[in-house]
Amino acid sequence: MRFDNETIAEEVKKIQGAYVPVKSGILRRLCVKSTRCSNLHPNPDDEFSVPGVGPNYEIVSEYVRAFQMARLHDWKYMDDPLIVERIYPSGYLILNGHHRWAAAQRLGYDRIFIKIVNLPQEQDVEKMIRESRHDVRVVMDLDEVVYASSDDEPTEPRLSFPYDRFFRERIRKGIPGLFRFFEKSGIDIWVYSSELYSLDHVEILFKKYHVHVDGIVTGTTRKSSKKDAQERLSKMLANKYRYTYHLDRNSIVKTHGKSGEFEEKELDCTAEDWSAKVIEAIKEMNSDVEK
Repeated sequence: MRFDNETIAEEVKKIQGAYVPVKSGILRRLCVKSTRCSNLHPNPDDEFSVPGVGPNYEIVSEYVRAFQMARLHDWKYMDDPLIVERIYPSGYLILNGHHRWAAAQRLGYDRIFIKIVNLPQEQDVEKMIRESRHDVRVVMDLDEVVYASSDDEPTEPRLSFPYDRFFRERIRKGIPGLFRFFEKSGIDIWVYSSELYSLDHVEILFKKYHVHVDGIVTGTTRKSSKKDAQERLSKMLANKYRYTYHLDRNSIVKTHGKSGEFEEKELDCTAEDWSAKVIEAIKEMNSDVEK
């Protein structure tokens, strides 16, 4: 099947400025595991779709060979699904997996495996900011700070069946207690990730651990042509919060809303007492926190 720059340009032209992301219900996300290749659209903001930048046809050819080999040996040729989000008026926008989609198109495959996610949109983040309850917040990376990075790391107990089948992430030991401390202390909790986690997936996961999170932003490395929207959100956050605690495993950086001034405190701790050390440090850095 023909698949070249002209094909990509035609596909991008069909949806450029004409699509709207649509939230998918939990049943659709759990039950729809594949779709026709013709139902998928390249992301206009992805480098794959930019003339002179993408696609990389060497990578496409590598996937073609891998798919042919997998089919020859009766393997699941697409065990790693494309990450997509549902769009109006029809179909799905590719968030991750453009070159695999191109390889499937070249081979004339009718269907391809997908994973549907609901990423936070601009209006979602605006709503999070408006509904946030306090003027101080803490921000942290889900993958670097909240989720365990190895099997040896102390973690909270796994969720009971059947939730353990849907939520594979392991929460680091002490995270729920730390979040409750923030909540009682009048500090909003914001988490972010470069990974393409679905917004409702993260929300439900935290609810199962009986904690509330005020802001969830995933897919932070996505390229966007809406620079004005990014600037507007940054301004809203600066106006909303007097200061922000940036938390990682080794330190806490406190930045002051509009001035941009900051102070940093190193954390001398182990995996076992990390959350307790964070609480001590926050109390020292913030005289407004309840003793």
